[in-house]
Amino acid sequence: VGFDDGITFLAASGHEGEYHRMTESGSPPSGEWVKGSDWKRYLRIEEPLCFRRIGADLAEYDVHPPLYFWLLHLFGLLAGLSPLPAALFNLLLFLPTLALLFGLGRRLGGDEAAAALAAFAGALSPAVLMVSWVARMYCLLSLWGVLLLLLIWRWRLPDPAPGWPAFIALSAVAAAGLL
Repeated sequence: VGFDDGITFLAASGHEGEYHRMTESGSPPSGEWVKGSDWKRYLRIEEPLCFRRIGADLAEYDVHPPLYFWLLHLFGLLAGLSPLPAALFNLLLFLPTLALLFGLGRRLGGDEAAAALAAFAGALSPAVLMVSWVARMYCLLSLWGVLLLLLIWRWRLPDPAPGWPAFIALSAVAAAGLL
């Protein structure tokens, strides 16, 4: 587990604030010989659905918005919080991103082969492959970015003009992107 993965698991488990307060004050188990389980408890979800604490701890000790950590918390309730389930969770976010990327390619160029090539290139990009294995919000950010671009692209079409449902969808995706 890398440093970023560990911070992500602390946040998604609802223990980020507790961990920071413990290490800053030097309270046990910090600075003592203890069993590994005393440290591992910070990576387990002990209180399900503690979304308010996750958000508050991120606001206090981190710079990231909470949506990814909330979703990983929910996924962690089913599969646990560790690198393999986190990679599976990222894959579940990445697959719809590829489908949306293909759809965006179709809208931009109209050619299925070019759209498939764009999605394939996106899937095999070294940067994408690297961040897909890290328990961070990059796959969710990609999903939201492509979805937002697709919705914005719809607004550039003059006929037929997008109606209220399209405006509401664009606003909802933009607002959720802030989370």
